[in-house]
Amino acid sequence: MPLTRDCCTDENPCIPAGRYGVDIGPESSELFRRELLACRTIFWNGPMGKFEVPEFSRGTLAVAKALDEASRQGAVTIIGGGDSVAAVTAAGLAEHISHISTGGGASLELIEGRGMPGLRALLRPHAYGSAAAGADGPAAAAVKHAPAAEVPAAPPAEVPASPAPRDGGGSCCGPRKCCG
Repeated sequence: MPLTRDCCTDENPCIPAGRYGVDIGPESSELFRRELLACRTIFWNGPMGKFEVPEFSRGTLAVAKALDEASRQGAVTIIGGGDSVAAVTAAGLAEHISHISTGGGASLELIEGRGMPGLRALLRPHAYGSAAAGADGPAAAAVKHAPAAEVPAAPPAEVPASPAPRDGGGSCCGPRKCCG
């Protein structure tokens, strides 16, 4: 039986106060799998629960297997973030993933259109000193001589509006947090 938070019915009981959802269940895992297999590009950042505890790793491993399956079917799969990388690696599923990066936060900033934080820092005139401040050495030279055109800024990402709840607004996903 699925659990919800702040949306209690007999069919969907709440997660009790002081308790937390620490994994997705088999039905959610299968829903994710079906949706992921329909994708041509998948970007995954973050496990599905507290996967480092073996009892709560099933959902994350199911998503990792779905990404492996999608990769084998030709999808571009990108994993950004140390925890997701650890999960895929521990499951032995890294071989077919298109790109793996431990830079989760940096990856998110890149797809948001804000560029790579490390490159922004290097390209700032004051990064690692500057010629005006008397800095010398390879880092200062790289910053002084790196043309900005070599690191194009990504266009701002468009964030689609959230879809309307399927039940007309009374669901936990909608504007209200109670089912009436």
